[in-house]
Amino acid sequence: MYRPLILGQGQSGKSAFRLFLKENIIPVLYDDQSKTAVDFTLIDRVVVSPGFTQEHPLIQMAYEKGIKVQSEVDLALEKMSAGCLIGITGSNGKSTCVKKMEHVFLSLGFKAKALGNIEIPLTSEDLSGYDIVVIEMSAQQLETTHSRVLDLGVILNIQPNHLDRYHTMERYEQVKRKIFHLVREGGTSLGPNTSMEEIWDWVAKKFSIDKEKIYEALTTYQNLPHRLEYLGDFFGKKIYNDSKSTTISSTLYALNAVEGPVQLILGGRSKGENLLSFRENLLKRPLKRILAIGETMHIIKEIFDPKIEVVLCETLEKAVDEGLKGEGNLLLSPGFASYDQFNSYAHRGESFKQRIEWEKKMLS
Repeated sequence: MYRPLILGQGQSGKSAFRLFLKENIIPVLYDDQSKTAVDFTLIDRVVVSPGFTQEHPLIQMAYEKGIKVQSEVDLALEKMSAGCLIGITGSNGKSTCVKKMEHVFLSLGFKAKALGNIEIPLTSEDLSGYDIVVIEMSAQQLETTHSRVLDLGVILNIQPNHLDRYHTMERYEQVKRKIFHLVREGGTSLGPNTSMEEIWDWVAKKFSIDKEKIYEALTTYQNLPHRLEYLGDFFGKKIYNDSKSTTISSTLYALNAVEGPVQLILGGRSKGENLLSFRENLLKRPLKRILAIGETMHIIKEIFDPKIEVVLCETLEKAVDEGLKGEGNLLLSPGFASYDQFNSYAHRGESFKQRIEWEKKMLS
């Protein structure tokens, strides 16, 4: 009897596994840590988690044998029967966009759900009763997603990201543009560089909604944690947690959004970014100084010093201590991945908030 092979035991892999079990199918579950033996004569499809690149030997073997390779998103889309399907991708702002859309739709009385790359796998829920499903799609997921079912496909923006995986901007952009191949006949494609205003125009027309009602619904929307999250005015400065920032382009976005002079906590693990190409744009922002952390802190100092003061802090805790003593609002928008010192961007953001709380208690 043929069985599916699931590559990866993270959220998406486990969710796909549970979906197959509901259908009385027992998949083969593989992870590079456990390296289960795989007999391809018994495999009828391969479901790929985002962490597996297309160069992985098992994926290459599947292609050679003509076995279907798909993402967990694609597996769900094959079986999905929701009313309207919207796919959102981009280098920055995907999660905020899909959550804003979910909030607006729910506020206007629709049964709607946002999921996908926002850490809620598509296969984790029965979506047959929903009016609208808004799906955040990463480049890694788009690589192996094929179902042409979207009513709307959006690329918010394309900026340097994941170059450790894709090596060139041309390849990265090519993968992002795959979302347009998922739009059904008669559907709509928007982007790259699509504004929220254009998306709301589409929503208003598609669902015959007065745009004023959309803007009214947006007044009650609250930002997601770790995405330009305002923590308050303490120690004579405004403090922001933008730990979700894992690219320099997202750091630039944050610096534009924060008013007044800023002390920026910057650094982490590189994903192949060319920091030098962003230097001039960063220096145009109201930066008082950079508090450098993580594996990239010496590179940051080499590129920005002496044009702007760079303090080598190494750890996030030391950066917070230094920032609270200095002049200017304090912004954690690291611009790099968190895996040098943390389990995830959320772990990094929570650590930042905990340190702020600890400092407040020390002064009370």
